[in-house]
Amino acid sequence: MQIKFTKNEMEKLLELLSIADWVLTSMDVEEDERKDDYLKLLQKLYHEAYESGMTKEIEYDEDAKDYYLSISLNRLPFLITSLVLWMVRI
Repeated sequence: MQIKFTKNEMEKLLELLSIADWVLTSMDVEEDERKDDYLKLLQKLYHEAYESGMTKEIEYDEDAKDYYLSISLNRLPFLITSLVLWMVRI
């Protein structure tokens, strides 16, 4: 399966993925292997974005062997605040 994204769409997808990552891991007190498949998929998507040239948006940590959303794209506090405010309205 192939899906083509514009750069703007990919940036939005990366922001959504960062929210998913935060939801999955922000309250961790111990390892939960039920999350492993999701975290592997997150890494796969970050890897694909990095390999497609989004090296300003995604960083690779050689020591950890993991990809991360860069600070320049990471508007996570704003997005999480918006999400929480939306949830409170429900």
